[in-house]
Amino acid sequence: MKASHITYIFISMALLLLLGCQQSKEPQKGHEPQEPVVDYEAGDYHDIGETFSFHHELEPEIEAEITVDDIWIEDATGHEELFQQEDVEMVEESTVTFITFTVRNRNADSISYLFLLPSYMSSTLVPEDINYDYPDNDVYPVIEPHSYEKIDRGTSGQITGAIPTTKYEENGGVFFWNPASRTPEVVFQTPQSKRKDKMGLYDIGEEVYVVSETEDYQLTSTIESIEVEDNPEKPEKELSDSTFLVVHTTLKNRGKLEASMTDAILIPLIGEDLIDAPVSFNSSDGFVDNAWGRDDMLIAPGETIEGTFYLEIEKDQIDDIELYYPDRAMILYPDYWMKINYKPSS
Repeated sequence: MKASHITYIFISMALLLLLGCQQSKEPQKGHEPQEPVVDYEAGDYHDIGETFSFHHELEPEIEAEITVDDIWIEDATGHEELFQQEDVEMVEESTVTFITFTVRNRNADSISYLFLLPSYMSSTLVPEDINYDYPDNDVYPVIEPHSYEKIDRGTSGQITGAIPTTKYEENGGVFFWNPASRTPEVVFQTPQSKRKDKMGLYDIGEEVYVVSETEDYQLTSTIESIEVEDNPEKPEKELSDSTFLVVHTTLKNRGKLEASMTDAILIPLIGEDLIDAPVSFNSSDGFVDNAWGRDDMLIAPGETIEGTFYLEIEKDQIDDIELYYPDRAMILYPDYWMKINYKPSS
């Protein structure tokens, strides 16, 4: 089947499933790193407190400097006004995420603050604009008639914004500028160095946190081996001229609540294109066909399941496949995902 462009497919997946320093991933204890068999280059990002140059994707002649001064979370209690403004229901898990950042106009006569504002995205929120009118912002209240307020050449201004979130956004939340670009400017809410699910190149046999959202949701996958098989006993073929990637994995729910094993399905890419790959799963609990989108593939807290995922791939694509676990907050940007050190042709 034809490869679909990643933007279209992953927006659909996200709806269905509801540059700076480069941080290298430290090897796990007891795991001997393997020689890379695939190319890997991590996506660029910026740390809190780091100043970076910014060129707007629609106005590249405009040059500014941006520094994220702080990102913090407060309990939603006391911030009811924000939830009312944003028409968001307040629930037990609700929080408010704040960001304070400084912008400096380097070369333009004047720049509208509108060109310098980030968006926010997490594993459960599609790209969201940030409310800069809460709390009252002396520099940039985003209400008429001030929404086109300018910043003069060589001057700086500090901006504070807020967004209704839940406690599950904290680990994976991302602020980004130029979101339509292939290489946005990115600041992670929780630094990569403090995350269990950090981006990087992962070996066969290395445990990967495919979900890490508070102590409630902690799902890991350890790929024990991957083989290519033309005719496994299960499942039946859906594609005309295909083969199977047979992925033997150990899943562990290290969290306090049930997790979905569908979050441990590998994503096959060729370059930037998602490959349409029917997926099945087999374990001691039985065989599950068409695993994508199922709500009954659950793993209990503390449970370990050894199973096998079957990814059906067209034969003329199999040698070029690369495998990833996605960062669900960066669903359109594979450079920020967890890549598997495996190549079918190696």
